[in-house]
Amino acid sequence: MRECALNKISRNDPCPCGSGKKYKLCCERKAPGAASNPRSRVDLPAMLQQAIAHHQAGSLAQADTLYGQILQVQPDHADALNLSGLVAHQRGDADRALGFIARAIEVRPAEHSYYYNLGVVLQARTRAEEAAVCYRQALVLKPDYIEVYPNLGVVLQVLGRLDEAVACYRQALQIKPDYAEAYSNLGLALQALHRTGEAIACYRQALSIKPDYAEAHSNLGVALEAQGRPDEAIASYRQALSIKPDYVKAHSNLGVALQAQGRAEDAIASYQQALSIEPDYVDAHINLGVALQAHDRSDEAITSYRQALQVKPDFADARFNLALALLHRGYFEEGWQCYEARFDKNKTQRTTEIPALSFPRWQGEDVRGKSIVIWPEQGMGDEIQSMRYVSLLKSAGAARVTVVCKVPLKALFHSVPGVDAVIDETEAQELAAHDFWEFQMSLPLRFATDLATIPSALPYLAADKTKQRSWSDRLPASGVKVGLVWKGSATHKNDANRSLSGLAQLAPLWSVPGVTFVSLQKGQGEDEAADPPAGQPLLHLGSRIEDFSDAAAIVSQLDLVICVDTGIAHLAGALGTPCWVLLPAIGTDWRWLMAREDSPWYPGALRLFRQTAGKDWPRAVGRMVEALANFSRLAAQPVGAD
Repeated sequence: MRECALNKISRNDPCPCGSGKKYKLCCERKAPGAASNPRSRVDLPAMLQQAIAHHQAGSLAQADTLYGQILQVQPDHADALNLSGLVAHQRGDADRALGFIARAIEVRPAEHSYYYNLGVVLQARTRAEEAAVCYRQALVLKPDYIEVYPNLGVVLQVLGRLDEAVACYRQALQIKPDYAEAYSNLGLALQALHRTGEAIACYRQALSIKPDYAEAHSNLGVALEAQGRPDEAIASYRQALSIKPDYVKAHSNLGVALQAQGRAEDAIASYQQALSIEPDYVDAHINLGVALQAHDRSDEAITSYRQALQVKPDFADARFNLALALLHRGYFEEGWQCYEARFDKNKTQRTTEIPALSFPRWQGEDVRGKSIVIWPEQGMGDEIQSMRYVSLLKSAGAARVTVVCKVPLKALFHSVPGVDAVIDETEAQELAAHDFWEFQMSLPLRFATDLATIPSALPYLAADKTKQRSWSDRLPASGVKVGLVWKGSATHKNDANRSLSGLAQLAPLWSVPGVTFVSLQKGQGEDEAADPPAGQPLLHLGSRIEDFSDAAAIVSQLDLVICVDTGIAHLAGALGTPCWVLLPAIGTDWRWLMAREDSPWYPGALRLFRQTAGKDWPRAVGRMVEALANFSRLAAQPVGAD
């Protein structure tokens, strides 16, 4: 955004008083109103020039004093009013700034620059609609007022009027075809419209006009990353930094790109460099925290998020990330409170939205004799995990507990003890009135859950007996039956780290005698399950599974489930079926805590096999082979044998 217009008056310029004469022939010779005002013997033009000199030198207090003295002599001196407003804006007094500039417009309503300056102050106060009106009025008075277009475009982008912003920048380029800043801003608007190829072309055009334009190099890097061209993006960020070494945004962007390539230490160094230049740069604090958290350095991540919140206390993204780090460390009391930021209206990317229900959200009130709805959010594993709280609601006296869930979970959730009704999301519009509703992942907060009080009685789900009989004939008749899931959903933000590259990475498990493998794989990896690698025979049932009640009927009849971090792990745990979970070293989910081999959420059922370093699955699988050999040997022993 460009700054307010502040130009020194030349003797040959039009006089600021609006007479149409040159300054040297008007106010330089005689102060306006000299004939009628004795005080006009004060040399107002000289005083104005002196004030402007102080203003341009950054001596705002001296400039403010001189502008005030001019206004004591001539209260309707339009330029002094306007410039007083600019000083007030620069000194952080927005209300005073708005008053001065608005008064200047009253005195001289045809002066385009006043509307521009008023727009700048309004824009700084996030009054975008009003700022846009001012900028448009400036253009009515002076259609070729090129300085207005960048600010108007930015305001339109803030208002979500991206097509209008694009048109604004294009209009600027018609007036000034070599306007590099307009090309760069146009690129930003096009990128927001997901027209990344066009955005890249705009950034390159800006750089052809202005090769040392650091901001355009950095913006180009962001667009290249969006196109999956990380090496070129990194080169663009480095080029921006070669031009402008103290460009904190480029340092932070470089860190993000390096982190995406798995270069954690380099990424952390980039964020720290950004913060050494600008200690209050909240984005760098957040990015640093994410990098530290992804590599199990939760305590350091917590420090970074707290520093971001010191700078910007209402920063919902920082508070949510702090929640994840706190929960990962087992600091549940504060963690659950911060976790409420997941649906804050100011959070950049919300996966949880407040439902439009006619009855209130539960805040922990007495539920004796009351009805309550558990509202779904996040993934299906989260929904399964949260069903343990139904029993607590019933114990607290809730008369009716209704569960809303995703369609594949509906049949399964009928088995949850204490559930009075289960409806899926497609039926939720017909939901009858209840006394309360609550998000499923806010129930731990309401019940003050800590590590010692996790409701951990297992099982709290049960398989349908009819479906069990239906699936039993398809399962292997002998041997230790082990279910496998080696990939999760490709849309998961950490899927590149949590999922295996393929079934072949589990090949060492086939060396354990007496074990038969059953594929529960759905979606990603299903084709490989139907045609497994040589030497890895398995029974593929995943393609026949229609919902989680089918999966439960199978899992409940297996001896063991081996999986990556997906909903199947929660299903097996909730059924009480032994389950071994492969966890990545990078981006480990908070619920598995730190360094533990067990899970307090599913005690006695889940065992955790963690990577010791990123992409190092062979070592984790090797430990699992030894464990599976022991598991198989114990399973083969007669009941009661030592």
